Amino acid sequence: MLDDGINCGMYTLKGAVYKTNSNHTSLNNMINDRVLGAFYTPVIIADYLVEKTLSHFHKDRRISILEPSCGSGVFLKSIIKLNAKCDITAVEINEQEVDFLKSSSIIDSFKIVHKDYLEFHFECNLLFDLVIGNPPYISYTKLNREQVKLGNLIINESNLGKRSITNIWEPFLISGVTKLSADGVLCYILPVELLQVRYAERLRSYLMDNFQYIELIHFNEPIYKDILQDVIGILCYKKHNLSGFRESLFEVDTGNSTYCENNGYKMSAGNNKWTSSILTKEELSCIETLGKRSKPIGDYVTTKPGIVTGNNNFFILPESEVISLAAYDYVKPIINRSSYVKDFPSVVRRTHEELRIRNRPCLLLDLNGINSDQINMSVKKYIALGESREYQMSYKARHRCVWYAVPNIATAPAVFFKRSHRNIKLLLNPDGLYYTDTAYLVYPKPKTCIYDFVYSFYNSYTLVMAELLGRFYGGGVLELVPSEFQSLPIYYLSFNDYERDLLSSSTQNQVIKYVDNKAKFSQRELSILEAARMKLIARRVDRRNPS
Repeated sequence: MLDDGINCGMYTLKGAVYKTNSNHTSLNNMINDRVLGAFYTPVIIADYLVEKTLSHFHKDRRISILEPSCGSGVFLKSIIKLNAKCDITAVEINEQEVDFLKSSSIIDSFKIVHKDYLEFHFECNLLFDLVIGNPPYISYTKLNREQVKLGNLIINESNLGKRSITNIWEPFLISGVTKLSADGVLCYILPVELLQVRYAERLRSYLMDNFQYIELIHFNEPIYKDILQDVIGILCYKKHNLSGFRESLFEVDTGNSTYCENNGYKMSAGNNKWTSSILTKEELSCIETLGKRSKPIGDYVTTKPGIVTGNNNFFILPESEVISLAAYDYVKPIINRSSYVKDFPSVVRRTHEELRIRNRPCLLLDLNGINSDQINMSVKKYIALGESREYQMSYKARHRCVWYAVPNIATAPAVFFKRSHRNIKLLLNPDGLYYTDTAYLVYPKPKTCIYDFVYSFYNSYTLVMAELLGRFYGGGVLELVPSEFQSLPIYYLSFNDYERDLLSSSTQNQVIKYVDNKAKFSQRELSILEAARMKLIARRVDRRNPS
């Protein structure tokens, strides 16, 4: 149970913490602790979120507040600065953080109970008017068995259907919802994956079912400078004079906040992702109309992952090492980074030759179907070197009949690079180059011409939908998993020999313009699609590279 709190003026502060063996980083410098999944919130953001949420309640009302992972107390300090009437229950994992709070000026006396918040969830039967904070972001693979068990219990008691925890922020989010009073408010800083990844789809539906009004807050610059983790602020209101969704942009450098054009947008249950909430009603209406005339990519092609070596550093060699091993008879030309490919619309052998000349790792060691007595002595010694480093014990290698024989080595007539920056890359592969799993291998179905398919892909509508259906990560990287790529809508068009020859020597923008015209998009539709696409790209890319 929680210890009784100590009155601090008009505040009642309570604490719950659990011990950890992790080394503590300097709190004074607000250094993020990746091991604990702790990323400390800048004061300007904490102040903004606290002021915004507290303003929802009547100034004379005494409210109860839960902070499930208080860290160094940045949200607590923001609350105290506003001199609000409230009782605060603060929970924290790290006893060194608690020692820091004890010694700080915000609390003269702070009683602490060492307790994992996942345990606290089951022990605390209180409801709170406000649940606020920045929960930890820790993959389930880094949690102990008891934490995984408790996290799964929290998730599965929420009627989301049976599923397992993927990251600790999920049970923190669900727990926060269950701890709210009838007119309570939830305010969290969460990974941007909440908006877009498929595994969080049920969580999005869960929030829509439990709140009348949700506001998504984007930040104009990364708030965690030393990591590639994009985050959003999310404010969820049980009761509000508005309903649906609203999206705003908070300028970290100035403290200004502005609402996006799409104010009051009501997200329907059929919207699997929340990335579209940045768009205007006109843009959404246009996209919906165009979608009725398209078909999914999966109707035209099949895909499979590129080559998974299990250890690229060992199996993909630069030419100098191939020469040293006299291994030319055992290698195939391979590309393992999308950044190496500048070609359009085809990847040509010249690109690989340039990598070879620059001595980049670009030659795949393929020992499939070769008896050990047929392998030369230099390569045998290389294999022995790998065994001395226990490469054969890696997860991928130990499941192979012959650990150094990389399976499923195949090429394809086209490839799609699953991650991209500004320009998405679906490219023809006429020279039969090989690719690692940075790319999907694309195969046409019987009635599909691969050339027509690739050119058809480059239209404004499909490119907008790629931004909406994909997910973006730190650094502005867009990723589409296989199911997302297969579900992309496309206008499949046929091109004659003259057109194919023309497009084969065109830039990406020239192809997009040509295909848009051939698809008979109106000028109004093109203007709307261009505005939507630029807005979506800017959201994930430009704020990382401010001018």
